[in-house]
Amino acid sequence: MFLCELGDRVFFGSEIKAILAAGVDRKVSDEALHHFLSYGYVPPPYTLFQGIRHLMPGWGATISDAGVSEWQWWKPTETEQRSIGESEFCDQFVGLLEDSVRLRMRSDVSFGAFLSGGLDSSSVVGLMGRFTDQPVKTFSIGFHDERFDESMWGRMASERFGTDHHVEFVGPEIVHKWVRAVYHCDQPHSDVSFLPTMRLSELAVQHVKMVLTGDGGDELFGGYTKYTGYFAKNGLNQPLEEFVAGYHKHITLFSEDEKHGLYSGTQSAKVKDLNSIDVSRHWLEQVPHFDRISQALWLDIALLLPGNNLVKPDRMAMAVSLEARDPFLDKHLAEFALSVPGI
Repeated sequence: MFLCELGDRVFFGSEIKAILAAGVDRKVSDEALHHFLSYGYVPPPYTLFQGIRHLMPGWGATISDAGVSEWQWWKPTETEQRSIGESEFCDQFVGLLEDSVRLRMRSDVSFGAFLSGGLDSSSVVGLMGRFTDQPVKTFSIGFHDERFDESMWGRMASERFGTDHHVEFVGPEIVHKWVRAVYHCDQPHSDVSFLPTMRLSELAVQHVKMVLTGDGGDELFGGYTKYTGYFAKNGLNQPLEEFVAGYHKHITLFSEDEKHGLYSGTQSAKVKDLNSIDVSRHWLEQVPHFDRISQALWLDIALLLPGNNLVKPDRMAMAVSLEARDPFLDKHLAEFALSVPGI
């Protein structure tokens, strides 16, 4: 949801283009652009449009004669962490994910799943098979260039779970979809995987109207190599400010000096008092009771998921009238993940 207050009027919509179509001026937010060059996406609640902001997940907004007031209805930062044994963790995790998958298979239309062959999507597909007598329809994208092709993992998972599997291979020609992808996203993203996700959605919608995905699993349970890479090098007990500085540098594209080197003198002057590390610090300081690994995961939950990784399946799927549901992002499963210490 996006909001814009202009004088005594309030505009809101699920897409920025709806607010622009209502007559709000298109003006670039210099602050959002500055942060985009660090993260590769516009970190919420910023948007690239001046005066338009992103309503954060877990928040609501009340519009009255006094204007707009925002309030938080879900507070994951208040989650208390507790020690848990491996056996107990496995039992609770599987039970929660199973319930989440079962709930999200409720549908009045045909459905299937995106299946990359990774742990996340394979787990979802495996659990889907427990709740249907028919082979689950699954969909993967492969690449003609063998250096990047992982379609064999999707085939292996399909064979393991007996799915009705569909694969399509793409190459550099897919870049022609970039203009359309940006149109549906409303904002720029440096993540080129938006394009195969759009093609994957086009493939799936030929067969089903809704899909389950594995999105969210990496951010909740530490699936990215960037986590292991950082902590293997820097340890698990850095002082907070040292961790903020080091981890921010680890996950961002350009330093402050590099960004100013890209700007004209006029643009550089507009943002001379800004530092994108303040964005990372704001979210990391909300969870002082988390260990460093959990803090790193929380930063991606707060910024990367709503700013980029969930934009991708949602916008690319809805661009072709396909609904994407994310079992890993069930509220109960997310709260469980945050309650488990990273160390």
